[in-house]
Amino acid sequence: MKPVDSAESGAAGLSRRQLLAMAGPGLFLSFSVDCLSAQEPARLPARQGYPTDINAYLRIGPDGRVTCFAGKVELGQGAMTVLAQILAEELDVAYASVDMVLGDTDLCPYDMGTFGSMNVRYFGPALRGAGAEAKAILLQMAAEQLQSPAARLQVKDGIVTDPSTPGKSVTYGLLVQGKRIERHIEGVPVKPVTAYTVVGRAAPRKDALEKVTGKARYCGDFTFPGMLHARLVRPPAHGARFQAADTSAAEKTGARIVRDGDMVAVLHERPDLADKALALVKAQFERPRPTMDDKTIFDHLLKTAPPPQNVGAAGDLAQGEKASASFVEETYLNSYVPIRPPPSWRTARPPCGPAPRPRFPCANRWRRPSGSPRKTSASSLPTWAAASAARVPPDRRWRRRAWRKPPASLYRSCGTAPKSSSTIPSAPRRWSRSAPA
Repeated sequence: MKPVDSAESGAAGLSRRQLLAMAGPGLFLSFSVDCLSAQEPARLPARQGYPTDINAYLRIGPDGRVTCFAGKVELGQGAMTVLAQILAEELDVAYASVDMVLGDTDLCPYDMGTFGSMNVRYFGPALRGAGAEAKAILLQMAAEQLQSPAARLQVKDGIVTDPSTPGKSVTYGLLVQGKRIERHIEGVPVKPVTAYTVVGRAAPRKDALEKVTGKARYCGDFTFPGMLHARLVRPPAHGARFQAADTSAAEKTGARIVRDGDMVAVLHERPDLADKALALVKAQFERPRPTMDDKTIFDHLLKTAPPPQNVGAAGDLAQGEKASASFVEETYLNSYVPIRPPPSWRTARPPCGPAPRPRFPCANRWRRPSGSPRKTSASSLPTWAAASAARVPPDRRWRRRAWRKPPASLYRSCGTAPKSSSTIPSAPRRWSRSAPA
């Protein structure tokens, strides 16, 4: 099996781009299987439906603050923010008045986990329905207290008012008083998207303040009396056999050494000192001779792969082939691509930190040791930084072997390069397909 790069032609001389071009204009249909069934390991239990009791999702305190409960966790994808927006939208309360409780198995509704893009797609509708039902119940309670028709009441920021009677209002907090909502209404419609005022608009992240101030606590921040951090001595290659290990230098640092057969572990109260002690362990392994390379790895993966599983099926493939004007079959393979950039690229100093979008405007804030502003012309920047100013798409910038010099108009549009194109450096040969994407 010959590896075929996705950007080049396959064994039959047909790339994916050429396949689409050959198909001509028309409607292209794509499909996907259920992301849950495709991504959930077989060992996990069957999925459970979300509860129908709205108290499982929210609680309204006497002060009017709303607590949202969700089985998801915040991994940087914005779950804490977007779920608060969804609930604030349906309840018609202020976004700032919503507090989030995520992943607490004692308080939050059951959830399989945070994976497979299920945050908004699956839990979002359940939370919307709970918020819409809670709002309808609160309007009923407010209508009874204000002696006004529920259809005439209006809600804003958790305050129910009767527009026909100025000064006549009641808050969610006074209606509920921090207690459970025991009523239930079937089939309450959710708010239409055209009426949204919170969802779809920029909002400060709920997790931002604690993260930027260092108050956020992660798993590694939790310690218990007598807890030790372990570091394992790993073999240098798959199948390598352990022979011996000299741990005398690591023991002098105060680390505890644990041996169990060919396993050697270094333990310490502090994780950083455990790392340093691990680096002092001198282990010897017998490396096996390689049995495959980047060309034969594909055959190995196919031979050792588990039996295929059908995660979804629909239609008749044989009938579809008969109805097709032509049938194209091709195999695309991609060789190993290192994530870390080559040493020659790591020596270059990136302008204004790691890949900011307004890279060159940020460069104006640079200061030399003498305090003078840094010049930002293309001739004073590294070649790869000057290339970024041209705003060439990354796929073209990394994959083209032969580069044409970018036009000066592109540099002038960034406001960074001189008007003369003679000072714009050409791209070096190292910008090629072999560079990591």
